[in-house]
Amino acid sequence: MPVFPASAYAEIDLAALCANYRRLCQQAGSGLSLLAVVKADAYGHGAVPVSRALAAAGAPMFAVASVKEGSLLRAAGINQPILVMGRVAPGEEPQLFTQQLTPYLFDLDSAKRFQAAAAA
Repeated sequence: MPVFPASAYAEIDLAALCANYRRLCQQAGSGLSLLAVVKADAYGHGAVPVSRALAAAGAPMFAVASVKEGSLLRAAGINQPILVMGRVAPGEEPQLFTQQLTPYLFDLDSAKRFQAAAAA
């Protein structure tokens, strides 16, 4: 049976990340910018520092997996639109709206729930 280390370490070069982001935007053409997906703590690289760096590089929008992740970015001063790609659990609607997060709609029931919460 293989033995794995108790922890792993990864270091990210934020300048290289931003250079890669800008290059991808150039390759997309027509002055397009790309949505920056930073769910799961930016895949273990630190959602806050990665988001701050990408915001400075021109990322117009971020995507996260949960309301909690989106709220973390808001608390860190990320002002760009944030898309919550995962399910918004019943009861999380107030936080969704106060944090100005955009939900991904999975079904009509969720849309109705969000509409009712927004009206309230």
